[in-house]
Amino acid sequence: MNFSIFAPVAAAMLALPATPVQPCTDLTLTVDHGSGPAVRVDLRCDPPEGSHPDPFRACRTLSSVDGDFTRLPHESVMCTEIWQPVFATATGRWLGEPVRFTHTYPNPCQAAAQSSGIFGF
Repeated sequence: MNFSIFAPVAAAMLALPATPVQPCTDLTLTVDHGSGPAVRVDLRCDPPEGSHPDPFRACRTLSSVDGDFTRLPHESVMCTEIWQPVFATATGRWLGEPVRFTHTYPNPCQAAAQSSGIFGF
């Protein structure tokens, strides 16, 4: 078999610039108030979009903590101390890396404040 024909083709393939694949961010966020169905929104951050009420702010906040939900800054907001637990989840991918986050907040106000609005829906 004559391999001299394949050498130029292989060399040409190696010379092509590789297009970098952008790691995607695609998250599903849910908030379960315990009564009725859980509220679910989608969030994509490249570009910021989805059914989240404020995808630009949510993506900016997540970017500031490298997608680590445990490091989300808390907002200084006055919330009542009423115990009305809210179960929040985030699943999907942040810049291509798997995300699985769950947390129970004392009430909806605290869910929004302690997640910088990420779970404020």
